[in-house]
Amino acid sequence: FPSHDTDDAYLDSMKVLNNMYGLHSKLCIAEPAVTCKPFNRDLESIKASNYAQIAVEHIRQSTPLASVLEKGPYLNTCTTGTGILFHGWDEEAGRVITDPEQIEEATKSGKLGELDIKLEGDLWFRSVSPDDFIIDPNSTEFDIDADWCMERHRVPIEEAIYRYPEHAELFERLAEKAKRSRDTQYSQKEADQPRKRSSSLNFWEYYERARPWNGMAGAYVIFVETEENEIEIIKRRDNPYEHKQLPYSVLTDIDVPEDPYGLSRAVVALPAQEAINQMFMQVIANIELHGNIRLLWPEGATSDDMSSNHPAIRIPFNAALGEKPVYLQPANVTSDIWRLHTLLGAEIDQLYGSSEFDRGEINRELSSYAVQLAIEQGDKRKIRLFNKKKRFLKRCYEQSINNLIQFAPEERMFKVCGKEESHNYEFFKGSDLAGDYGIFVDFGPYMPIDPYARKQQILDVVKMGVFEKAGGIS
Repeated sequence: FPSHDTDDAYLDSMKVLNNMYGLHSKLCIAEPAVTCKPFNRDLESIKASNYAQIAVEHIRQSTPLASVLEKGPYLNTCTTGTGILFHGWDEEAGRVITDPEQIEEATKSGKLGELDIKLEGDLWFRSVSPDDFIIDPNSTEFDIDADWCMERHRVPIEEAIYRYPEHAELFERLAEKAKRSRDTQYSQKEADQPRKRSSSLNFWEYYERARPWNGMAGAYVIFVETEENEIEIIKRRDNPYEHKQLPYSVLTDIDVPEDPYGLSRAVVALPAQEAINQMFMQVIANIELHGNIRLLWPEGATSDDMSSNHPAIRIPFNAALGEKPVYLQPANVTSDIWRLHTLLGAEIDQLYGSSEFDRGEINRELSSYAVQLAIEQGDKRKIRLFNKKKRFLKRCYEQSINNLIQFAPEERMFKVCGKEESHNYEFFKGSDLAGDYGIFVDFGPYMPIDPYARKQQILDVVKMGVFEKAGGIS
């Protein structure tokens, strides 16, 4: 993966990359079940939990949440060690609710820019780069004790003026300063680059959760960054969400004590990977030494011009004086280098909890039931990461349903996926989701693909007496 400062790759090995994307595939394919269950038997709570289950299916099937998670937070968790997801409400999405006749009249009169076009809004999911996100440094875990967070946005000056016309003069002045600062750079490499950032500004979005010192109202601040490392506040108000929490979820790979950010496994595996790369370079250099052609060249046999383009290494000698051609034979690489390569590769696999079964390298003589058990054992090594993923998704769905309750006061249509994978349409409003129920996220039992292995696993469960205790078998 290229570094941020240079174009050089600091992690260039197939071994770590294979394990990294193997972990990524585990996060993507192991999707837990999300269910809504009422806490009591009241009709209102049961009805609200049913509507909440429909909302969950709508989020899973009709929003880009799955693709955003795969490309963003899950990939960042496996590479940088920290994946961040924003789940809020986009007021500029959904169906347009402004009267179409007003839009048509404003278009004909050339006053479309003056018309306030309103949309019904929709749920908003997007990935956040860890480089553009700052977490409360006094916190140890984001979703437990983080009081505030900030996200950086690079906004074009035209969009900034459109959104905040009262600050147009300030934005133009800041953009001009950034342009002049870039023109006076001493580095010719930077001066030759396209001036993309001269017309964009760094905006920071600050969220603060409800706390007694802010009147349990939270805070929401937007400010712009200047060239003098100062800030200009553009907007300030209470936290816009009724849940008064931080509208983000953070998933970490390796936990760091007293730090809300995670650590990537690639950082730990890098020394072993660099040793493997160095060994391969030595082997390649040795192959080149042994593979070069050596040409015994008597002096005066031919002119030097005839052999100037010859790929062989010339070894000249004077036969008339009785000289013999002398050269050093390259030393062979020790065979222990391959044993060391195996040991270092095993260390990397052990760090990632990877085995031949995770990579699809399965012995044909093994039954599918034995293979399934081996895969389950490999997943148990990642159990902490999967548990954090459950909390990650639980927070996402809880806040998303709270946003529907808050921002969808009128009845609207939601597309959901039916039992036969056919799309159905449900109508409900945000108040229908309000009730005494909980959202539970958990992984189901592993069932083998092979029907015989599945039958064997079911029989093993029956022998354990689980069904008898549940009242299913007398």
